[in-house]
Amino acid sequence: MRIRINDPTAADELLAALAAADCVAERTDDDAVEVDVRWADGDHRQAEIELSFFVKAWQAQRPGLVAVVGA
Repeated sequence: MRIRINDPTAADELLAALAAADCVAERTDDDAVEVDVRWADGDHRQAEIELSFFVKAWQAQRPGLVAVVGA
């Protein structure tokens, strides 16, 4: 599942936060991170909900940063 961010300098920080949450992720573009959602057992909708919640919490501590899951 892809996460796009409006500030490419925050991508490494996002990757570190995802790794700390036991997610497998990699940077796929300057402004994008791809997260492997194998932990969702094939439930794509549930994975999107959980990842969106995580990203919103992470983003809330970074004023001006916009992160979009599934973009």
